Amino acid sequence: MKEDIDVRKKIYTPVTGLLYGALPKGCALCAQGTKIVVFVTGICGEDCWYCPVSREKYGKDYMYVDDEKATSINDIVLEAYRVAARGAGITGGDPLAVPDRVIRIIRRLKQEFGEAFHIHLYTTGRRLTRSMMKALVDAGLDEIRFHTYSWELYEKALMALEYPIDAGLELPFIPIKKYIDYLEELIKRADRDGFLFINLDELEVSEANIDKVVMHGLKPMGLTVYGIREKALDFITRISHKTQRITIHYCTAVYKDSIQFRMRNFRKAVTTAPISTVVSSTGTIIRFKYNNKIINPLITINLSKHYIVEEYLPTTKYGVLNRRRVIPRKGITQQRDNTPET
Repeated sequence: MKEDIDVRKKIYTPVTGLLYGALPKGCALCAQGTKIVVFVTGICGEDCWYCPVSREKYGKDYMYVDDEKATSINDIVLEAYRVAARGAGITGGDPLAVPDRVIRIIRRLKQEFGEAFHIHLYTTGRRLTRSMMKALVDAGLDEIRFHTYSWELYEKALMALEYPIDAGLELPFIPIKKYIDYLEELIKRADRDGFLFINLDELEVSEANIDKVVMHGLKPMGLTVYGIREKALDFITRISHKTQRITIHYCTAVYKDSIQFRMRNFRKAVTTAPISTVVSSTGTIIRFKYNNKIINPLITINLSKHYIVEEYLPTTKYGVLNRRRVIPRKGITQQRDNTPET
């Protein structure tokens, strides 16, 4: 292998970071806001110090879909309809802690939306067996991503290469030398062994991991840590010249937190908004009230009257008020009521 030649296409944007190669289909659909996120269980069994999963979810056997609690697979299906989804990402915890549940979800989504509905799964692979892998593929799983933070887990992930499924790796980029050194060897080996891609997620700081992030000598800055972007882009450029085929994708915390969420909310708002409302450019649902009655926002507003403008988040339980404001009579200073903003 020639280490000084890289024929893959390099793409850089301020939002999604850096990409060498072809974006995995699961990522491409997420970028469009066309995938629902199914948090299938908080059970994991690992103890990764950098895990950003909230204390309300971690270790608890609850299901969520797009951050709304789900009590059945029907809730997941309904959310897919609300978003006009073209796929689903199954995550946790470790989804393979509840393999039967995962298989039922995959089968139901494929039955409801067809074989073209793309489903990917994110796991450490520690619990994976050949019989489980076969059952996932038979159910319709399209893509699997492994969080191989040790060579023991990498050996387990190799099993997926025996099956007709897109297989890749996904780990956080941690700007500490020993983690960077491990990533370099991991990516080179994954390239030789035939994994299609590796997603490097920008280290995400949350209330669940911020103490340990600081203990590891990193300085929190917004959703991530200081200086991470420059180190990540330098690393990815360098490792791209030491590999030949594997796609290397850097996904920023800002992208996950704002772009994906906003795009998904916009699709949900367009799908679920009542006829008496309008959808804002940020994906919220807006309606007008006069004398406590909802009016058609498309009519010309009479500035001799006061109107209440209510803005809603398009959650699965429609009616979560985001903010409320007043359009006053002409010539009167605009004022707000006492409804708290969220």
